[in-house]
Amino acid sequence: HLTDIHVQRERDAHQGFAAALKAVESLKPRPDFIMTGGDLVFDVLEASPARARELFTLYKKVIELTPKSALPYIMTARIYRAARDCAGMTADYEQARDLEPDDMAVHVELANGYAECGFDRLFAEELKEMDRKFPHDAGYYHNIGVLRRDAGDVPGAVEMQSSLEGRKPEF
Repeated sequence: HLTDIHVQRERDAHQGFAAALKAVESLKPRPDFIMTGGDLVFDVLEASPARARELFTLYKKVIELTPKSALPYIMTARIYRAARDCAGMTADYEQARDLEPDDMAVHVELANGYAECGFDRLFAEELKEMDRKFPHDAGYYHNIGVLRRDAGDVPGAVEMQSSLEGRKPEF
């Protein structure tokens, strides 16, 4: 758990955050995610739009210093998703997927983002990729059923739920 990161140039907070990410990356076993609380960047609610952009750009630069880790990209993709910035969200989720191609959770988040943004072709392609990568994973069928339901594809959700019958889900 990292709390109140407050990335900013002042007091070299961005360097401290970079060091913390590298330390997390080296943990064995490696955590599945980083939980953050508080502010990722310093006080953007009181900042000008230019200062807010500067701080978020600095945060993104720190993430780029830890190229092996998908976790920071997932964190920023979630920020973009909350802000309904489909381009930013897609770019960061795709980067996370490229860094962690065998992590089903990353694929699920990316597919859900595609669906929310109305990227139907990309959503369908991601579902096909997941089916190829995780064909015997009961969790996959559950996740895809939820994704299809949330995307308004009730028949697809029912199909995925039916695929679970006869399998022994591990969740």
